[in-house]
Amino acid sequence: DRIVEEGRATAILSLQSDACLEALGIDYPALHARACARGLLAARVAVRDFDHDDQAAMLPEAVRALHTLLAMGHRVYVHCTAGINRATLTTVGYLTFVQGLGLEEALRAVREARPQAHPYVDCWRTVRRRLVEGRGDEVGHAARAIFNTREQRGRSGSSSADWAAAEEILIRRTFQRQRIAEIEADAAQEAAQKASTEATAGQATSGIGQSGIQSEASQHQGLPSTLLAPEEEAVPRPETVPVPRAFAIQCAEAEGRRTLDSILHAEEEVAKLRVALEALTESAQQLLSGERGVSDART
Repeated sequence: DRIVEEGRATAILSLQSDACLEALGIDYPALHARACARGLLAARVAVRDFDHDDQAAMLPEAVRALHTLLAMGHRVYVHCTAGINRATLTTVGYLTFVQGLGLEEALRAVREARPQAHPYVDCWRTVRRRLVEGRGDEVGHAARAIFNTREQRGRSGSSSADWAAAEEILIRRTFQRQRIAEIEADAAQEAAQKASTEATAGQATSGIGQSGIQSEASQHQGLPSTLLAPEEEAVPRPETVPVPRAFAIQCAEAEGRRTLDSILHAEEEVAKLRVALEALTESAQQLLSGERGVSDART
């Protein structure tokens, strides 16, 4: 009742796991029924408390659930048990993966609103890495398009920044797919209704042609502007993106630097292992010498 009267929420997203409900003696079906009686849309994504692996696995689903509720126009009350890590992690995930905020900016916003917030950032990093794994070609096409746009507009930048921006675009598109699919389905339904009301085959064909254009143009229609990357409209289809020589050189140099850094890091680790091994060998020799001395003394 307080969620409605004081928080003015119209939807609830619960992140409590079955273990939480059992430990606290919570009757979730009864709570769900009460929420519905108060006109709240209640959703639940079960996430285990203190479990980093489970929180990393469930974060995308929780973010999609929150995004869906917000896209429907709801004011959402997001909660776990203490409001310290699961609810705050989901909020940070939404702000970064959907709204496009930087991690530090999102963390700052959440902590300003809830000082005790302690989202597991390692889980966020794991999810972000998984969202772009195996998508090198997609990222590369988008990065080249960003590079082209930047060059045409005379903006400074770097290949690494272009690559990072391309990753952000793909991540946001990943979480927008469900919403875009709904918009396209609505557009297709409207087109079908329009076609069915046309009196002649020619008019019906014209209606279908227009609907195709509408569907293509409506992919981002209705989405908040903050969900779209600033350069996203400039990203053409992969097959139309040329590969500028300057960009290729920058990418090669960046890849070379990353490879060199990896080699240097590996050499440093090997050197550390050698030092540790030498110290261990010396300790073992001293231990053996001591045991021999004791044995000789006994003899």
